[in-house]
Amino acid sequence: MPQIDVTERRITTALDRIRKSIEREPVPQMANAVAHELESKVSQLQSNLQEANAELAEEQSTNAQLEQRVRRLRERQQGFLTKLEADIGKQQSAMRKLDEDLQKLRLANEQLRQSNHALRTANETGVADAELINKAMMEEIVSLHAARSADQAEAQVVITSLNVLLQKTASNGAGFEESL
Repeated sequence: MPQIDVTERRITTALDRIRKSIEREPVPQMANAVAHELESKVSQLQSNLQEANAELAEEQSTNAQLEQRVRRLRERQQGFLTKLEADIGKQQSAMRKLDEDLQKLRLANEQLRQSNHALRTANETGVADAELINKAMMEEIVSLHAARSADQAEAQVVITSLNVLLQKTASNGAGFEESL
């Protein structure tokens, strides 16, 4: 753009000097023809310059529109990344909870196996110990609670994943409608 302005000024200055020199000096007939030819070339150069300026203005307008589009896309992308990071945080939290519940379930199941083994051993020897039966029943209840908690955590992970997918689908649909 600065080069076009400089070139335009140089051409305009040259044209003014040509006009002034033509106006000051009496020109013979032959020189008149050359002067007319020069004037037509000058006019043609001026029209070319005006066309170039118009094209430049059009390109600048197009460039401004493209910059605005890029800015909007960056803002949309930043919003998407922020939301994605939040979704990842939710899923990580749900996975940690599921892992904790699964660890509790494994521990409860191990205790239940040990109690059942002790109960079977007592039964084989013919000694039915009420305390062992109560302990086995309590450990089975703990195991069932841990299993239920693990199931709930697993369901929560699935629900969180589905919510993320639904939100992505909804946002993709909205983006598609905007592009129409």
